[in-house]
Amino acid sequence: MSAVFSFLFGLLFLAVILGIAVTVSRGRRDQWQALAAQRGLQWAPGRTLAPGTLTGSIHEIPVRATTVRRGNGKSSTTWTVVHAQAGQALPVGLRVSHEGLGASVMKLFGAQDIQLGDKGMDGELRIQGQDEPAIRALLTRPELRAPLRALARYPARSRIEDDQVVLERIGTDSAELAKLLDAAAALARGLAEASRRPWQELAERHGLELKRSGSIVVLGGTVAGMRVELRTALRDGHPFSRIIVHLSAGLPPGLAAQVAPRDARGEGLQLGDPVLDGVIQVTCPDPEAARALLRDEHQGIDLHGDLLAVIHGHPGSVLTDRSLTLVADTASPVAVDAALTDALTLTRSLGRLLRGSGGQATAASASPSLNEPAAVHRTPPQPVRS
Repeated sequence: MSAVFSFLFGLLFLAVILGIAVTVSRGRRDQWQALAAQRGLQWAPGRTLAPGTLTGSIHEIPVRATTVRRGNGKSSTTWTVVHAQAGQALPVGLRVSHEGLGASVMKLFGAQDIQLGDKGMDGELRIQGQDEPAIRALLTRPELRAPLRALARYPARSRIEDDQVVLERIGTDSAELAKLLDAAAALARGLAEASRRPWQELAERHGLELKRSGSIVVLGGTVAGMRVELRTALRDGHPFSRIIVHLSAGLPPGLAAQVAPRDARGEGLQLGDPVLDGVIQVTCPDPEAARALLRDEHQGIDLHGDLLAVIHGHPGSVLTDRSLTLVADTASPVAVDAALTDALTLTRSLGRLLRGSGGQATAASASPSLNEPAAVHRTPPQPVRS
């Protein structure tokens, strides 16, 4: 009889516990539904006893909130996890997480940790990604310092990954959920604006129009009478930028200048500059016209230096009689700005030479009365690729 009583008492106890759990879960679910209605989000039911899932947008930032259970048995814990999408492509492979003991140990074995030069952030956050210049240019913007350091105050699984902000907290309290939603959306919005702003500044600095930003950045316009197109892919496996400056008529027809292949060094037209002739291959149906244009005796114009900065500094770039195409393995606004400056400096030098020779390439020197080009920052030459 006592065994039966104990069994029935156990069943009753389990029923009471289950009833309390169901009541609490229904309360949480109702709170999540109320929060969804208050914030203009959509609520969807979740698994048994879970409060469900919230989706929608906060200040035009897509967000999603759900729960996960971690651990086993009595040690299992329910976590609230919020995702917010920046909506603006961030540097390829970007990941910002906590600088914990595990990360410190991994660094001893060569794991990546990009340093920003800020002791506070470098000590609290571990930063990874493929395009380090682009990552530094983004994360060192002053408006992001406080939001990024705030990330370190959330549990260790909280992070930035690609274009997603992920914040977590133990429990399912709706008041804490509201705080997580606001914090994640604010950080994602800050990242999006900080990612977009350098491109807008670049466009304004060069008199171009920012036509598109996101997974692909596109700028275009006219500079000094030349049509300029700039396209940067931020998520094409590897960062890549292409700048095209369309030239007006006047260069020798059929002219082409590019990095000389390793097995063809010294071939093509010789311009009388051992450095230039060793790394750049020039071809043209009219060799004398090409030599007259590209020789290094034009007063006030460092044409060979300009050619080296573009053709040798950015292997894969090509100058023809119709256009200059510069390619660079970067999506950093700072590096792209420097590359664009190099391209415009070269095309302006060519334009000055053509104006000085009456619009066509001849052996005459450029007129010394022409205005000197503005001082520019030039990208250091990169190693020549195989």
